[in-house]
Amino acid sequence: MSFLRVSSTVHSGEDTVRVRAVIPARQITSILFLVASSFLALHLIAYYLFYHAPIDSSLFRLIVEALDLNAEGTLSTWYSSVTLLACGIGFGFVALAAYQDGSPRALHWSALCLLAMLFSADEIAGLHEKLNGPVKMLIHAGGFFTFAWVIPGLVFVLFLLVSFRRFYRSLPRQTRFYLGLATALYFLGSLGLEMVGGEYSEAYGRDGFGYKALTGLEEFLEMAGVATFLHGIAVHINAHVSWSIPRQLREEPAPVASEPRDLVRSIAVVQRSPHG
Repeated sequence: MSFLRVSSTVHSGEDTVRVRAVIPARQITSILFLVASSFLALHLIAYYLFYHAPIDSSLFRLIVEALDLNAEGTLSTWYSSVTLLACGIGFGFVALAAYQDGSPRALHWSALCLLAMLFSADEIAGLHEKLNGPVKMLIHAGGFFTFAWVIPGLVFVLFLLVSFRRFYRSLPRQTRFYLGLATALYFLGSLGLEMVGGEYSEAYGRDGFGYKALTGLEEFLEMAGVATFLHGIAVHINAHVSWSIPRQLREEPAPVASEPRDLVRSIAVVQRSPHG
């Protein structure tokens, strides 16, 4: 299976070539959902055995921690960061085409590129969780706001919805569907289930299979949202995006004497010439 096919179109009288990418969106998205589902299944199985099976060894604990979707520095964290980075690159390519065409959407595509890059970095660094302390110093938070960072998170999402509403309405219908679905899945996981997890942890604590199942589902929804973002970007690129590349002009190479004797003969002819 080819993951990328590039086609070009040359128009007479123009000094540029229009290049289009053909991305197998369905196949790539299927693989991403399979990976995300595998991460969730391993997370749930590991913690079910941890709490309900008579297994007690340091090696088993290390395996469970490595499969924890809510832990930092694991394979799933790396995967989430890389897929968000891929979203940023995809948005960047769309922004480049928009700038070349002078589209008014170019700034918004660039902003989406920057946001995806920041979310990718945050997935590794966990910067949003460091807001819990400062927010709790300002607001007495509990219940659904036990993880207090969700309060500025909700404000930020509201700001994005207001800022991008006109841009979103101007997009093609299919692009609107996928980007809207991706946004809903991603923030339902990162904010919605985070709030549910905060309420649950206050009532039942964080050391139990129920809480671990909630955190696993939260991370899975984030992965599903990112996979849907990538699908929407690929579909949009296939249908609506092309790039201009300058056409390379071929220059005829200067003639070079193939043999030293040819060069000597040429000099002799010039010397014998009456006009030499």
